[in-house]
Amino acid sequence: MLPQIKITMGVFLMETRKTGFLAMLVVAALVLAGCGGSDGEDGKDGADGSWFAVVPVSSADRLDIKIEKVTVSSPPVVTFKVTDGNGLSVAGVTTSQVRFNIARLEKSDMGNPSYWVNYLGPGATERVAANLEELDDGRYQYTFAKDITKDPNYDASLTHRVAMQISGFPPTNPVFDFRPDGGAVTTRREIVKIESCNSCHNELALHGGGRVDTKYCVTCHNPGTIDADTGNTVDFKILIHKIHRGEELPSVNGSVTPFIPATPYQIIGYGGSVHDYSTVVFPQDIRNCTKCHEASAETPQGDNWKTRPSVEACGSCHDDIYFGAAAEPPLRMVAHPGGPTSNAFCKNCHVDGGDEKWQIDTAHRNPLKDAEGKFQYNIRKVCGTDPEVADPNCVGTPVTPTIEFSVSDPTGGIHGYGGANSNYDIANDPEFGAGASLNILTAWDSSDYTNVDGDGTRPSRANSYSLGNLKTNAVDDGTGNFTISVDPMPGTVLTGSGGVAMEGHPRGESDPGSGTYDISVPVRGEVAYFGINGDPMVERRVAVDIADKCDNCHDKLSLHGNNRADNAQLCVMCHNPRNTDISQRSGVGIDGKLEESIDMKRLIHAIHAADRDEHGFRENGIVIYGYGGSTNDFSHVRFPGILNDCTTCHNDGTYELSGKWEMPLQNGILASTISSGADAADQTDDLYTTPTAAVCSACHDGALAQEHMVYLGGAKFSADKATIDGSLETCAICHGPGKIADLNVVHEIE
Repeated sequence: MLPQIKITMGVFLMETRKTGFLAMLVVAALVLAGCGGSDGEDGKDGADGSWFAVVPVSSADRLDIKIEKVTVSSPPVVTFKVTDGNGLSVAGVTTSQVRFNIARLEKSDMGNPSYWVNYLGPGATERVAANLEELDDGRYQYTFAKDITKDPNYDASLTHRVAMQISGFPPTNPVFDFRPDGGAVTTRREIVKIESCNSCHNELALHGGGRVDTKYCVTCHNPGTIDADTGNTVDFKILIHKIHRGEELPSVNGSVTPFIPATPYQIIGYGGSVHDYSTVVFPQDIRNCTKCHEASAETPQGDNWKTRPSVEACGSCHDDIYFGAAAEPPLRMVAHPGGPTSNAFCKNCHVDGGDEKWQIDTAHRNPLKDAEGKFQYNIRKVCGTDPEVADPNCVGTPVTPTIEFSVSDPTGGIHGYGGANSNYDIANDPEFGAGASLNILTAWDSSDYTNVDGDGTRPSRANSYSLGNLKTNAVDDGTGNFTISVDPMPGTVLTGSGGVAMEGHPRGESDPGSGTYDISVPVRGEVAYFGINGDPMVERRVAVDIADKCDNCHDKLSLHGNNRADNAQLCVMCHNPRNTDISQRSGVGIDGKLEESIDMKRLIHAIHAADRDEHGFRENGIVIYGYGGSTNDFSHVRFPGILNDCTTCHNDGTYELSGKWEMPLQNGILASTISSGADAADQTDDLYTTPTAAVCSACHDGALAQEHMVYLGGAKFSADKATIDGSLETCAICHGPGKIADLNVVHEIE
């Protein structure tokens, strides 16, 4: 008797027997169960067999492939199993869904890196229909057309890799490492894992989207692979370094001038497509090699960047250096400081010996990263009360907040106070001497900042004290706990909730222990909140997590001269709905505008979507005028991830049109100023864009999208205060969670 089995529509019930193969299509949900009563005399047992469920490939939502074994006696034979997203075996897979590659790993010698060699030729893969055989239970066998044993360099003792590519389904690249002689795989080359790449790229997918794993990429992108149009190598270690250094390459930015002019870094791809990487900006310090390379169980060679240097890898970023006895035109025009060399000698100076400054990990050290760990800003009390308490005692007309603060050293270093005190003496310690800055800001109302005062003026910054003012006016209790009363808040701001922030850059030593404080250290800003005149403390909404989101790409998000770092709750105090860049413009800018909104929710979306070529959504660029009238044209920002995946930056539940964002204006979220009116200092004559439209149009900035927002969403653009106050955006009716055009659906967010 069969055991009870429940099988859903569209599943094959299959039985294998020694004497044959039975397949039955189940067209409805069936339950097979034993019936009551006698079933008669049992017959003899049949041959051994097993039952299993199989779905046709046309019903599968994905293909998960496990390569089980590879044998090589002439052409390699690959045995693999295919299951769907539910773990059921898949039948009917053809070479329209899969393709294959096979490569060997040449061992390193004389200091040269090990490298993969593609048996099928540069960039080639195989998918011969006649060579794919379906076995049973979702198992298949593919026989390569190429007999690799005939290759003059075939060596059965070397590590080999079979890699596969999936087409027409969510892409994966199964790989299988083995030795044809059956020996254990002991030689490996695992330098970087795809998870490191995808912390910025979301899902790195190239060549039509089917190649998504570096373990597959390296089987084709190896030494000897050349872009025939430009002559540039596409060897993986050179290609990837050069792409990520992009506009900072000496050959691109002209820093090797006057020897040669700047030269774009381009690769010509399939069909003559031009890929110009000359505008790529790595969004953190290029010396942070561990962003991509780190030794682990999965990447045991991840530290090769500092232990196994090579001319190829180092020369990919330092592409103005030539390593031979004579210049190698047209790019390498600066002689290697150590004289002519080769891979056999690189370790002598850069790993094992020589001056410490030439050691790779020393030369790539980021002194700011070392120094930033020695500083922490602390807001200890607001108006005499612990900032964690919900109702600090900030009362009066006007309210004059009193702030108690300190700057401490988390490493326990001893500074101006001696003893075991790790607080800094901001009045006397060299870290807060010439070139340092430290500011305390206050902003209101924390539900959505405007910083508006009694007569409607717009402060260029929230109320602030500079380091000089703090040194003069703050009272030190003798242990590094300072107290200061900041500027009075406007007389009309009598209720609500406010925010206090500490920001600025102390000075650090680029050469630790030198006593020379020559670098501006980005220290994470600190923010605390307080209630005004007895109102409860209300913290501003938190839409992003810089540590777990922004810093995946930026490592340390630091702006405005390293003054403001790693805290979005600090940024929004100035980058609020009422602020634009008009105070930094001296008339019409290069974008033809008198001003541009710098509201955080609008600004950040616009910057990340700004590229007008193939990497952005915007039809127009975005230009922001900054301190001193500096022009910041973000029109060529290339977002490295999936631009429509809001979860890359946003915390869960902070980007959907629900909660406060279902009807934002009615829930205290402010419209964004897009025109400051006749009087730039007076907020009462501003023109606004409604909140949802302010966000969405930051990416979707075209005229058609704007018409959609106005006529279907109730959005307003360039509306005065009276119109804005009476408006109601209806975007959530269609784009809210579970609605017909749910934001997650139209953005294809899983």
